[in-house]
Formats: sequence, C-alpha cells, structure tokens
Amino acid sequence: MRIDSLTSTRFVVALLLVLFHTAATGLSNDSFIGKLLLAGDSGVSYFFVLSGFILVIASGDNQHLPQRIRKGRFWRNRFARIYPLYLVALTLTFVADVLTHSNSFGRLSLGSVVSSLLLIQAWIPAYTMDLNYPGWSLSAEVFFYALFPVLYAGMVRRSVWQMLAMTILFWGISLAVHVDMVQQMSVVDTAWFHNLTMYFPLLHLNTFLLGMATGFIWVRHRTRLAHYQLGLALALLVMAAVIGYVIVNQLPLLRLRHNGLFAPLFILLILWLSVQSGVLSRWLSRPLPVHLGEISYGIYLLQIPVGTVAFYVNYRWLHCPTWVYLPLYIGLLCGIASLCYRFIETPARQFIRQWTLPRFVRSSDEQLSRPA
Repeated sequence: MRIDSLTSTRFVVALLLVLFHTAATGLSNDSFIGKLLLAGDSGVSYFFVLSGFILVIASGDNQHLPQRIRKGRFWRNRFARIYPLYLVALTLTFVADVLTHSNSFGRLSLGSVVSSLLLIQAWIPAYTMDLNYPGWSLSAEVFFYALFPVLYAGMVRRSVWQMLAMTILFWGISLAVHVDMVQQMSVVDTAWFHNLTMYFPLLHLNTFLLGMATGFIWVRHRTRLAHYQLGLALALLVMAAVIGYVIVNQLPLLRLRHNGLFAPLFILLILWLSVQSGVLSRWLSRPLPVHLGEISYGIYLLQIPVGTVAFYVNYRWLHCPTWVYLPLYIGLLCGIASLCYRFIETPARQFIRQWTLPRFVRSSDEQLSRPA
C-alpha cells in the first residue's frame, strides 16, 4: 500500500536537506529563512519516522496485518531498493573528486572505503562523514531494516497503548542520552565524539520505532482517525507553532532536533495526510508531486557528487550569483535524480527481484519493493 500524498512529502524534505547543506551556511542566523534552513537536518528524522510507518502499512492488506514478516523476502526487497543507487552515488562521488581536482579522498583509509561499501560507516565515528556523507542515514536505515522483522513480531501482538508506552519511553530515554552527550560535546570537542553523538544508529532508532507504532495505529484505527481530521489538523498546527517558536528563538532545546525532538510533529503530519482527502491531499497525489517524491532518494544521495561538480563549474567558469546558481543546481540535481530513477533504480530493483525470487512469488512481493 502506498499513500501518494506522503510520497510527495519526501521531495519537500529532501529539498530542505539539500538547502541545509548548500544554502544555510550563506544565510544570516538572524533571518527567519536562515534559522529554518539551519534546522533542516531534522528532515532525516522525518525520513526515519516515515520509513517505519510505511514498512508497517505495506506489510498487510487493509486492516489486516500478518503476525510475522518473511525475513528473506523483506531483506531482498530492501537491498534492491537502496543499494544500487547508493553504490552509483558512491562511485560518482569519487569521479566528482577526480574531475574537480579536490583530492579530498587522498587521506582515505581502506577501512573508510570498506565501511561505506558495507553501509556500516555510521557505526564507526572515525569514518561516518567520509566519502558521500549523507550515506550515514542509509547506514542507520540498514540497521533498522535488520531489526524490523523482530520489532514487527514484538509489536504486532501489543495493544495500541502498550506500543505507545514502550515507544514513547524509548524515545524519551534516547533523547535523555542524547542531551547528556550534547552537553559533553563542549568538553570533548572532537570530530569523533561529534559523529558518535549525532549519527550513531542506536540514537536514531527511537524515530523509526515511533513510525512503526504510528503505522500500527493507522492500520487498526484509520476509519476512526478519519473522523478526527479537524482534531489532527489543530494538533498539527499547535505542534508546528511550538516548534516554530523553538526555531525562531533558537532555544537550547533546538540542539536536540537532529535526533528525534521533532518526531511528534512528523507523526501528526503523517497521520493527518494519510486520512484527509482535501485540496492539499489531492494536489500532493498528482503525478508531478508524486514523481518528485519518488526521485527524492536520488536527490538526497546525489547531492554531494552533483553539487561538487556544479560548484566547481560555477566557481571556475560561470560565476553565477547564489540566487542564480542555486535554482540551476537544484534543477540539475532533480533532472539527474529523475534519470537515475528511470534507468538505474527501477531496472536494478526489478532485476534483483527477478534474479532472486521464484516466479510464483514475484507478483505477491511487489508491495514491499515500493519506496519506504
């Protein structure tokens, strides 16, 4: 099952992350846009919440969920979904480095390269930000995928209140640990400890679990939730106002945004969009927004190699001002991501499925091969 309006939101979040990596450093911290973009790294948490939600609702049919997940099939589908383009993006990052003569990889170790190829770099703080650094979130996702069948089996038998109690408790404990580590960053001022604090997969599991719990709630109670669209909308507006206040006033609490602080806002947004059928939902379900959401994975992964070359060309020859360069770069990135989706992601996913699965299960397996 796929909810098109949610698919479209992936593009908005991916774009926010691209702007965070490219434009935020050139904006004043005193401007509203600058403050908003500097909080853009929280978008990764949205992806984690949405991933947990989609994986749960894609596991069943209507209001019925299986008691367990077929591990081999699930993991094959996840590999087919993420690894082909990940490997292409990693290769293109090397190529971009050579073309631009930046030599940033001259200090790389074999361990750094191997950890990136195996998607375990987020577990090794010394290597987390090497190579195509947005890939750290894929390293965390692989960990979530490995746990998903076990987590699913434990949660599917629980009541809604039990799930909420366990996941909220884990979320709170994770944030408390993160608070302590953030406070220590002022004393232990090293890249290693910073990477451990910000990118270690265990510290992001809380958002994935909240997404899973939200998925179970939606499957079991979506008819009832549809009757509370106004309540969800009001709760969403209140939560957005609170978080907006935190961002605009740069409160100390904002330092926790990267590791799940905004998860309640993301949950309300996902639930509201998944049950409402108004103008916004219909617009987000149109072909263009949905396609942009489908290519968001490529936009996110390819931003470093494409951005490296684009910046080099602009700096060396074009000399475009930021207000011209940025739209051109984003347009180029979206175009390349769209081509990769058409000619790399989709064919590779289909090939891996056809190569690894017997014919009689291919059609029934389509559901979990969709983006999460």
